[in-house]
This record gives sequence, structure tokens and C-alpha cells, in this order.
Amino acid sequence: MKCKQLVMAGSLVLAAQGVAADTALDNSKPLVCAATQVVECTPAGECDRGTPETFNLPVLFQIDIASKVVESARAGGNKRVSVISEVTEAGDVTVLQGVDEADGWSSTVNRSTGQMTVVSAADGLGYVVFGTCANL
Repeated sequence: MKCKQLVMAGSLVLAAQGVAADTALDNSKPLVCAATQVVECTPAGECDRGTPETFNLPVLFQIDIASKVVESARAGGNKRVSVISEVTEAGDVTVLQGVDEADGWSSTVNRSTGQMTVVSAADGLGYVVFGTCANL
């Protein structure tokens, strides 16, 4: 997906944030997700809060569960691709897990509300990312 299209789709997700979904997300179709808030913590227990840009983390994600691929885009347009190694359905929640370079991650996406939470474990840092997803 072109970066311009990803930004437009992310804008639509942000515009819809906080609005209850009329229909559940369909995992057979790609999702676009927008990260809105991040908490970064160190092993000493010091935590900072901010936006994805504050920590140079991706703002937008395209999740293709059927193809087991997550494509992310940072504010400057830098893209990365991560393979989804595990997909689990638990009630209304889809749990995804994978590795991006040397960082492990796990994500939950609530199919009823579109709410997304990502936890990423980096060397000496942990991130919790909150956001919203919608079908493309």
C-alpha cells in the first residue's frame, strides 16, 4: 500500500475513534490501525507517556491477518514489514504475536470495538501502544 493511502486510511480511523462500531471487524480483510498513545518503560520502572512520534514508533499499521503480515509506517513515511507468527481468536479479541528485527511484540484487536493494544519488548525498553483499527 502506498504511504499516501495508508495516511488517508489512518485519518479515517482517527476520525472514527471513540465511535462504536456498527459491525464487527472482519479478519479476512486487511485492517488499518492508528496508534494514538504510547507508554514507554525502562527496567528501573521509569515510564514516560506520549504519542508514537514522541518515541519514534509507527503511527499507522496495516494488518493483513490472512497473509500474516503487518506493515507499519512512521511519521516520516519510513515503512517496515513484520511477519505475524501466531494468531489466536479469544471471544471478541484477536491476539497477534510476532518479531520485528530483535523486538518481540504481541497485539490484541477487539473485533467489536476496534480497540487495539500492542506490547513491544525491546532490549531494555518496553512499550505499550493504544489505538484503533478498522477494515479497509
